Amino acid sequence: MIPRTLPLGGRMSFGFTGFMRQGAYRAMRSFLLNERRNSLPRLRAINAELQRIGFVQILYARMDPTDENSPMSEARVGLDVSVGSSLEKLLQAYIAQGGNPFDISMFLVPDSVVPVGAVDDAEYSSRETQPYGGIVSPLSADPVGAGLYIGGWLPLWRYPPRKFGNEISYVTESAEMAPVIRQSRDWASREIRGLRNNLEARIIKLCDLREQLLIERDETLPQAIGGAAEGLDFDPDVFAVTHHTSSIFRQIDDVYYPVLDDGAYDFAHPRASGINPPYPVLLEDAPTGEESWTAFG
Repeated sequence: MIPRTLPLGGRMSFGFTGFMRQGAYRAMRSFLLNERRNSLPRLRAINAELQRIGFVQILYARMDPTDENSPMSEARVGLDVSVGSSLEKLLQAYIAQGGNPFDISMFLVPDSVVPVGAVDDAEYSSRETQPYGGIVSPLSADPVGAGLYIGGWLPLWRYPPRKFGNEISYVTESAEMAPVIRQSRDWASREIRGLRNNLEARIIKLCDLREQLLIERDETLPQAIGGAAEGLDFDPDVFAVTHHTSSIFRQIDDVYYPVLDDGAYDFAHPRASGINPPYPVLLEDAPTGEESWTAFG
């Protein structure tokens, strides 16, 4: 019989979560605190990559062109892209091959608003520059209200029920048309990929990468190490203090190690575990010393 591999046998570095032993925690703690020193080069690399990628945004018309506070429509009137960026070069190549950049994506940006008035002005407000506030989300509706129930619908014009004006199943209705349309373009599938889809995918991928880098720079890193690393501010009104890396380590250190007179932790003399430890998931190392010199969790 082949022995069954236990779940504990296949972990990689720092793969532990709920249960951890002291030696593994110390190794992870040391690694992360050393990585914190590299935050400035990391920020520089992120900003350089963001500049290389660039930014693209579709310009939309308002429902009432004469009213600057009118809601935004889906009518596309222009395109704004960073000069000299990778996105600009890809869009130029796409257009040169006959592509229309309005066909790629709506390029919605959730924070695309224009401030109106000074921040300390009582009349301060913001004005949207993209339809639906830059976020497409299902509509909510009162199920007991009169008329057609549109709860769960998408507000986009490309959403078929909005044009149907009823609850007909457009998936069922398309069953007859879909094979015909597929047949009409299968013979040019290679050309569609080469002249349209491949470049479209690269443009969208760069936009997704830009979004991930912004989240890392403006949310993930400030929450994790902000205030403890140069170039990263930590605002307790925005980020959770208890989820800061230093705060998490402090809570675990309080369990594992006694505090010296100068306020530092005595890492050389860990606390002995009691009968009812405050966190049973924080395990001691093997008393025989067999787990020394390894961070294996």
